Amino acid sequence: MYLNTTKYKCLKGKYLKLIREYKLKKYNFLILLILIFLTSTTSSVKSISRNYSECDEIDYTEQILANSYSFDNFTHFVEIYNSVDISEKATVLEEYISWQESSGGGFPAIQNDTYVVFIYYNPSLALDECGITGDFTAYNIRTMTQLDLDVSFFFYECLFEPTSRINYFFVVEDEWILDDRNPLTSPAGFDWPASELAMPEFVQPEEIMYRENITHGQLSTLEDPWTNPVVQVYLPPNYDSGRLYSVVYTGDGSSYTSLMSMVNILDNLIADRRISPVIIVFIDPLDFVVGEPYDYLKRVDWYKCNPDYLEYLEGLVDYIDTTYSTNTSSYARCHLGLSISGLVSTYVALERPNLFKLFASQSGSFSIGQDFYQIKTKYELAYESLNLKAWFSIGTYENNNNFGTPMVEDTEEMADICASKGWTTRLVYNAGECHIYGQWRHCLDDMLEFFFPYEEYQETDETIMKISILILPIILFAIVLKRRKLLKFK
Repeated sequence: MYLNTTKYKCLKGKYLKLIREYKLKKYNFLILLILIFLTSTTSSVKSISRNYSECDEIDYTEQILANSYSFDNFTHFVEIYNSVDISEKATVLEEYISWQESSGGGFPAIQNDTYVVFIYYNPSLALDECGITGDFTAYNIRTMTQLDLDVSFFFYECLFEPTSRINYFFVVEDEWILDDRNPLTSPAGFDWPASELAMPEFVQPEEIMYRENITHGQLSTLEDPWTNPVVQVYLPPNYDSGRLYSVVYTGDGSSYTSLMSMVNILDNLIADRRISPVIIVFIDPLDFVVGEPYDYLKRVDWYKCNPDYLEYLEGLVDYIDTTYSTNTSSYARCHLGLSISGLVSTYVALERPNLFKLFASQSGSFSIGQDFYQIKTKYELAYESLNLKAWFSIGTYENNNNFGTPMVEDTEEMADICASKGWTTRLVYNAGECHIYGQWRHCLDDMLEFFFPYEEYQETDETIMKISILILPIILFAIVLKRRKLLKFK
């Protein structure tokens, strides 16, 4: 408890004046002092700096009634809440919410860089339970602790790494809702944002933001009748049909364009000369249409080391090379995917190395791949002469999943196998991240820089040959025409 010394001195001065005016006896004065002391101590506030010479101008009634609590953190708030009289608890609670929003760092409450408290408070509802779910619980619902049986204030405590980025929802009356006190959101699915916890050392990726002051590439959807699944093609800024471009083919195409801001990432990295311009071919799962109900088992079947996918991909590569100005070398062609489509990236490179020497796997489902295709075993038996180039990424929290698969260890094993072959291999750990789009999104720049670092554009022999083939008939025609004129002149 803290004594409000300002109130004490001001009230003391007022009552001394009363004593002088009404000739009160000394014992009355002592009683008044005791009353003043009791009033002051129940306020439970720290000393307030004031000019005591202005005491006569203070509204003493407001001083007594207006409590002001100070907090260090959530733990300190709970201590104060549990120590005050029941009549003060509502005031303590409201003032803590106000303090946390303005001075305490916002919501969720973070202490000591690793300790986090998720807080749900809604005084307009009479709740006796509340839950929380998210990628850190593998979307299983956890019960939150109620602060007081008479108050709809619930909290859930966790420890995370300082660099963590977490998606979460509150579960109120069986409905998954956003944290309305936290402005940060991140995609959990199509038209399904989640609240985002960003720990103090997490760096928000600037490259995902749209920039008006740069030249942008073009994204278009192929309209040909054979394009099931849906295919979108990104052409880089200032696309030049006289230049040969490397090409990236992705599984889960709309996830990359709609949920992971990959077009913005490409535009920004190209503008900043961090990568060379590339063409991207975004391939959706079979029969998938954004915004419509979808059976995700179809997605698994499509990407689960499926020969039908290989056949489709071969036809698509031929179409892209015929339609656009591409570098047809297998070292200029990459397959990228996430989760189950991250598995298919490794499958494509192993089965079609004549087309794809480069592959990128984000949180690949390698346990599934081992069960259905023996992916790890086949990579162990692969020839070193394949000379693939491999990039992997994994979130350190990804073992927390509903399938019981050791995703971190699986990815490490695949990366170790590739490296043991002498293939150029990179493994990126995203500390404190789960199996979700936010994690995959903010390491795409690393993947693109690994495969396609910026190089000053120079005419290649193949480009010169293409130009020569176009120009040669014109030169021959000019020579023939000139000879005819000479013969006519003679």
